[in-house]
Amino acid sequence: GTDYKRPSLGGCTFEQMNNSDPGDCRFLPGYDFVDQDYDPMDEIHGTHVAGILGANGPNITGVAPGVKMRSYRVCDSGCRTSDVIAAVQRAMDPDNDGDTSDHVDIIQMSLGGPGYPSGVMSQVVNEATEVGVISVISAGNSGSLSETVDSPAAARTSLAVGSVNDDDQLNQFSSRGPQKVKNSTELLMKPEISAPGYKINSTYGANFTEISGTSMAAPHV
Repeated sequence: GTDYKRPSLGGCTFEQMNNSDPGDCRFLPGYDFVDQDYDPMDEIHGTHVAGILGANGPNITGVAPGVKMRSYRVCDSGCRTSDVIAAVQRAMDPDNDGDTSDHVDIIQMSLGGPGYPSGVMSQVVNEATEVGVISVISAGNSGSLSETVDSPAAARTSLAVGSVNDDDQLNQFSSRGPQKVKNSTELLMKPEISAPGYKINSTYGANFTEISGTSMAAPHV
């Protein structure tokens, strides 16, 4: 979810976000799969990620300050697999009419857990790729061991993102590949790319704060 009311993220109202003529609002209609309503408000993790991706002042500018966003909230204290899958499917078909021609250009997910390229979350990412969506997903924060890339970043067609510091060195917490394919000797070369993820300052609650993680690296990509 995202605090779409933050001035740095466009200062939308709920009514603007869900209006066919949103004016200057940069958020298109989204959905809250946790509370099952059309208000995907989240002031912390998702807002920090969104600020890195698309903030446009005051006090902070994201990587793509002109981007239009849809927010799909799938986590509270945890993230249910069924909600993540439903959100990816909605991103493929935002008006939920069975026609995917209106799909988003990019899905960016800063979440994950144990899984394989053949898992159900990986499968839905591959389905999104088939209709023309790029899925950019944090690789995970499982440290220096190999074969630790999270799902759904483990999906064969995802762009899994590791984290580097200001000296372009891989952070110790950043998950590493290769990624094992279940019941196979095949190994996928993941993550495909790394980006800044150490002490990244962004929108958080009513203020700003620095957080480290591959969650912060993925929105840079």
